[in-house]
Amino acid sequence: QFLGTVSHELRTPLHGILGLARLVHMESGADPLIRRRMELIESSGTHLLTLINDLLDISRIEARQITLRSAVFDLAAEADRVTDIYTVRADDKGLSFSAELELPRPCWVEGDSSRTRQVLHNLLGNAVKFTQRGWIGLRVKRVGDDLFEFEVRDTGVGIDMAEQKAIFEAFHQVGRAAGSVQGTGLGLTIAREIARVLGGDIVVQSTSGVGSVFRFSARLRPALPREEAAPVAAPLPGRRPHILLAEDNDVNALIATSVLTHHGYEVEHVHDGREAVRRALREVDRPGLVLMDCHMPVMDGFDATREIRVQESVMSLERLPIIALTAVAADDERQQCLSAGMDDVLSKPFTADQLLLAVVQAVRPVREPARDTAALDLRLPLHGSGLSPA
Repeated sequence: QFLGTVSHELRTPLHGILGLARLVHMESGADPLIRRRMELIESSGTHLLTLINDLLDISRIEARQITLRSAVFDLAAEADRVTDIYTVRADDKGLSFSAELELPRPCWVEGDSSRTRQVLHNLLGNAVKFTQRGWIGLRVKRVGDDLFEFEVRDTGVGIDMAEQKAIFEAFHQVGRAAGSVQGTGLGLTIAREIARVLGGDIVVQSTSGVGSVFRFSARLRPALPREEAAPVAAPLPGRRPHILLAEDNDVNALIATSVLTHHGYEVEHVHDGREAVRRALREVDRPGLVLMDCHMPVMDGFDATREIRVQESVMSLERLPIIALTAVAADDERQQCLSAGMDDVLSKPFTADQLLLAVVQAVRPVREPARDTAALDLRLPLHGSGLSPA
């Protein structure tokens, strides 16, 4: 509970720092030196966010509270995305990257894609970090009806036999005395525990000075294809309904408003849940979507949503899509949002693309046949996958 509270208090200002850095970086006419400095601010902020997430995960592991969110996803597509990311990261360091994806296309499975991706990012991130020359390889294959193996190879510094068991212990850092690249020493501990929750494990083979092989296994059940959401870059043509943003933090509100108005949305901002209820229930010029921060003064987002749902029924109003915005990284927070009547949950910090995708999926534009309304391109002029929280 203590870490959860501290996490929320840290995420809120970090949310603003990352978002403002991204907004400045988006300015096409910005000075190259300023853009570079914004990149460094964003990189440092993202690293701090990783540390916060690691501390939360290790506390969940110790309390045996790691939970999974199962959903149908295309494993081949996920592997492609990971490959694209680490091909670039390896190239930036002068390394070659190869991938052998022995999977059908598409490869529909059911499981927790986020946790699976988290383990892969940890293993591949370590491979890039500890490899100074040579190559990195990823191999993905099915080894059983519902068992998949992800193999990460590198020509990095390697690990002494005596250290190979210790690397999975919390706070252990390979080569600390030698002054090599360091972190919290939590990544592999968290990755192995998540792998075990996924029904698999992580094993390592390594030779000091030669390189390492990490094999991560996970159980992902075969599944039928899921219905694909409309792509973010191709929304339906039409006038976009305006969005009601309930957010008490002015910095976060500025970031969200900037991203949404940049892509053709009209945004109305209120500072508390009571005002959000009043604006959401008006019959004239009613918003088409509410972005509801969960923790606000006067009335929080949970009570505001419950009040909106009750009054919609009493007044025979159409159900308004409500997306929760929360900086609390707890599984029960998501359930509390859904139980209150919210339709989706975005955890801060999130990317601008994630915000736009949630909005596109929640609302359909109001058609105006009398006007020529070419669809706006929702792809942000961003570089890479940097955070642009709202």
